[in-house]
Amino acid sequence: MNDDDHLGYTETSLDLLSAIYRDPELPLTVRIRAAIAALPFEHPKLAVTANVSVADFADQLEKAIMRSGKSLVVGAPRVIESSTMNKSESVSE
Repeated sequence: MNDDDHLGYTETSLDLLSAIYRDPELPLTVRIRAAIAALPFEHPKLAVTANVSVADFADQLEKAIMRSGKSLVVGAPRVIESSTMNKSESVSE
């Protein structure tokens, strides 16, 4: 008979971890490690998720702009002037 038979049959690894940390015959350090390993699966972290479609976001943005009392004015694009250099010229710092 195996020493681990006192834990009984477990269906999942989480069941096994639960059986280990609940077994008073095992050393405390082993039980604590099993409890730490099982913790994220027994008590998951809370998270906030939002399902926003592109149309919903655009509508919400429009409403926020209207509430702010400002209008979004998009002007003509600005042109960036550039000059070309000859191959013989070098860039100085």
